[in-house]
Amino acid sequence: AIDAALDLLPRLGAERRALLSNADAVRAAFRRAGLDCGGSTTQIVPVLVGEDAAALDLARGLEEEGILAVAIRPPTVPEGTSRVRFSLSAAHRADDIALLMRTVPRVALRVRPPLQEAAT
Repeated sequence: AIDAALDLLPRLGAERRALLSNADAVRAAFRRAGLDCGGSTTQIVPVLVGEDAAALDLARGLEEEGILAVAIRPPTVPEGTSRVRFSLSAAHRADDIALLMRTVPRVALRVRPPLQEAAT
């Protein structure tokens, strides 16, 4: 399996570029909506919300909309920096990304207004 993976690596440049481009677009959409993505520069895009309850509420609200997102809370992250984490992959289609960019800001504002500039 490792040999097969190593054989594939050189051929995945386009997928890696598309994945990072999608992550950049998601971060930009979230930030335009006033959401805090911290210093994320990878395919893992957090939305920092601060308190534990806010992260749980956002994750629950997104699940009701058909989006699986994980609430990350202490002790995994420092107190007051709870977040919902999105792990994008090259398998996500353009319509998946568009749905995410539309839905997260709407649910975030509905669940716990405003979710802006949580502690990083």
